[in-house]
Amino acid sequence: MSAVPSTAGEIHLRALTPDDLDACHSLSAAVGWAHRREDWTLVLGLGQGLAAIAEGELVGTAMWWAFGSGHASLGSIIVAPERQGAGIGKLLMQGLIEATRGRSRGLIATEEGRPLYAKYGFVPAGTVLQHQGSAPEIAALPLDPGETLRLATEADLPVLAGLDEAATGLPRALVLAAL
Repeated sequence: MSAVPSTAGEIHLRALTPDDLDACHSLSAAVGWAHRREDWTLVLGLGQGLAAIAEGELVGTAMWWAFGSGHASLGSIIVAPERQGAGIGKLLMQGLIEATRGRSRGLIATEEGRPLYAKYGFVPAGTVLQHQGSAPEIAALPLDPGETLRLATEADLPVLAGLDEAATGLPRALVLAAL
């Protein structure tokens, strides 16, 4: 990818790599996101990303994940607080649109980015609630006679992936396997 001038100076877009994980984590923390480094490892391992680089520093990220050959989910679009409003988000969105050409697209986004995303035709379709913390141990619900309860195993993945695809319309077996 080539360098692009913006009001933030020259911005170079390139592919995100595992070498960027620490900088991605720092960037998400700078905007108040609770992403851990291991969250970034997971999302980068499952998808593809763009890095916006200014003066050798990561100043923006954007990710996309393929679901089959016809759909892409876009997200993790972040611009460093001190660089917001300078056109970096627009450059990242243009990069995502180009990278996902020919696919239908969904977008996981924050309210702060809504004006930018609306310029690309995205409209709210629902709400994702995110909760951080440690889940307490709870006792299993009482079962009726003859019922059993067990942890899912790798052998259950085809059935779980089938149920998930029936519910969402998207082939997400790789995501389920990673969890």
